[in-house]
Amino acid sequence: MHPLAIAGGVVLQMALGAIWYEQLMFKEAFALNAFGNTKELEPSPSAIASIVVGPLISTPIFLFVLDVANAHTALLGLGWGILFGLLLFSTQLMHGLFEKRPIALQLIHQGYHAVCFALLGVLYGAFA
Repeated sequence: MHPLAIAGGVVLQMALGAIWYEQLMFKEAFALNAFGNTKELEPSPSAIASIVVGPLISTPIFLFVLDVANAHTALLGLGWGILFGLLLFSTQLMHGLFEKRPIALQLIHQGYHAVCFALLGVLYGAFA
C-alpha cells in the first residue's frame, strides 16, 4: 500500500465531506436534523480534528482490506466500497435509532461514508 494512496484517500474523504455537508448538497438538511436550526453551524475543535484523524485511520484499513482481497480493478474496488458502506450503515443505524436521532440524519451521515468508500475503492482498484 503506497503512502500516496493513503494521502489521496484522506484528501478524497475531506473533499467529499466539504461538498456533502455544505450548501451544494446536505447542509440545510443536516443542520435541521442535527440541531433543529440552520444558524451558527461552527464545528468544535474536536470535530475539526476528526476531519483529518478519521480518514487517517479508515483509509489505510480499507486499502489493506482491498489488498488482502486482491481487489485490483475499479469494479472490485467499487464492490468492496459498497460492502464497507453497508457494514458501516448497518452498525451505526442502530445507535442512531436508540438515540432517537432522525433517520434523515442517519442517511446523510452514513450515505457520506458509503460514497467515500465506494469512490476510494474505485480509485484504488483502478490504479493498484
